[in-house]
Amino acid sequence: MRKLLLVPILALLNGFSLLFVQHCYADSNKVEYELQERCGNKADKWFKAEFGNGIKSDKDGLFISNYQNHYNIKLNKCLITLTFTTLPKDKNKNSIVSKQLFDINENKEYGSYAASTGIVKPIQCIVDGKYCNSEGEWDVLVKPFMEQ
Repeated sequence: MRKLLLVPILALLNGFSLLFVQHCYADSNKVEYELQERCGNKADKWFKAEFGNGIKSDKDGLFISNYQNHYNIKLNKCLITLTFTTLPKDKNKNSIVSKQLFDINENKEYGSYAASTGIVKPIQCIVDGKYCNSEGEWDVLVKPFMEQ
């Protein structure tokens, strides 16, 4: 008789634990979505305050900036990659591309990249203390920050 009672009780407890686990996953997905959304809103406000629409023209040339943001769950950080392109009016001057990996909340830079047309090796290429020798290497080092 005891075995017969134990089986339904275990089945009921198993069903309850499954519901509990599903509920926890749903809650964590909701929290993750809200953190991503909050990070995106903050990044958008910050970028617009700093760079407006991302395009600036003056007597020296054109300055284009844009960004991509990501809330990194593992690091619990709102990260942004900024990309700046300088296109000089003087055709004898080189264009410059620079990038930054930045934590908006802590106002902390995790990496920077700068390269000039006509120069093979970047002027600067470092992410979290690791040096790199190309834009491709920069992208590989930044990827874990922007995908977790």
